[in-house]
Amino acid sequence: MKRKINFDREGLTLVGDLFTPDGFDESGHYQALIVQGSFTSVKEMMSNAYAQKFAEQGFVALAFDYAHYGESAGEPRQFESPAEKLSDLEAAVTYLSEQPYVNAVGMVGVCTSASNGAYLAAQDPRVKGFATVAAFLADEDTFKLTYGEDGIAQRLADAAAARRTFEQTGEATTITVYSEADQ
Repeated sequence: MKRKINFDREGLTLVGDLFTPDGFDESGHYQALIVQGSFTSVKEMMSNAYAQKFAEQGFVALAFDYAHYGESAGEPRQFESPAEKLSDLEAAVTYLSEQPYVNAVGMVGVCTSASNGAYLAAQDPRVKGFATVAAFLADEDTFKLTYGEDGIAQRLADAAAARRTFEQTGEATTITVYSEADQ
């Protein structure tokens, strides 16, 4: 079964879908998983499909939209912040841990959420298990190989300019993360 839930992260409302197994009983005890997807995706794009499959295997599974994406709050929209995503994941762990039917929380990170999840699992002792699917484990060398040093410098300059514009005018500027046409 799937139901819409929301939880708080530092004053922002995060929205997710909570999947429960057949025969779910709130007086029972279940292992729970946070399931998050790639870079700029929202829960409907991939996380929900994985979460549903985990629920079919007996887990409680939470797929949610990171802040600034999908149904979750946060301005500017589509703001990519690994630090905020880590805070979102910590809030998700707190949400699940507070449910009386959850006795342990783990995480499954798909693509770039594998990096987010690795940081979460390394620093949050409440996370009892961690797995990845098609992991993109970002580090400085990977970005240098992907974008080149000039490309990284340009993206950082574009991001700084976009932030200034947003702070001054409230206008969000979209900076392309990647493109199939960009060689």
